[in-house]
Amino acid sequence: MKMHMILMWMKDLMPLQLSWPIFLPQVAQTEMQQEEHLNSKVDSVLDDNMITYDENQNDSGVEAVSTVVSADEADKQSMIAVSQRMHTEIAGYVRVNDEHKLVNATLTDELERCKIEMQALEHNEVKHDFDMAIVERNKQNAKLKEENVMLKSTLKSKVVSIENLQQESKQVLSEKKTLEDKYLEEIVVLTNVVTPGNF
Repeated sequence: MKMHMILMWMKDLMPLQLSWPIFLPQVAQTEMQQEEHLNSKVDSVLDDNMITYDENQNDSGVEAVSTVVSADEADKQSMIAVSQRMHTEIAGYVRVNDEHKLVNATLTDELERCKIEMQALEHNEVKHDFDMAIVERNKQNAKLKEENVMLKSTLKSKVVSIENLQQESKQVLSEKKTLEDKYLEEIVVLTNVVTPGNF
């Protein structure tokens, strides 16, 4: 930390045109000497006031517990922990996957049911339209039949009327012929009567 502060301080001195390559080693050497002196004092105090673990166990009368754990045992414990964690995670994934499969199966069944219902509705709609078309066609056919009956009746009436007119025409012609013959006879008679030789 002190070295960092010194370096920052030296950077601030750069505008003063100091000789950086010469000044830096001197400051670093002074700092290192101070730290070595401080460390030796700390080590001396610690050595004077510290006892070993074995000495502490002997003084307290407690049986020493081995603090050395083999690398194999530590690795084994670590691997067991990792394996258990992975097993738990995998079990969670399997459970979630099973839930998703169940949801998918349910949705698939629902989709199939909806498709069947849609097909039934479409079939019913087509059938309804077809039935309505048949009903409409039957109505039109009935109307046409009724119109045909009316036309036939009208035509029959006209035929009868024409026949009556023809009959009347024949009768009129016959009467006309009779009258013409009668008039001719009368003319002949009158002509004979008026002839001078007859007087």
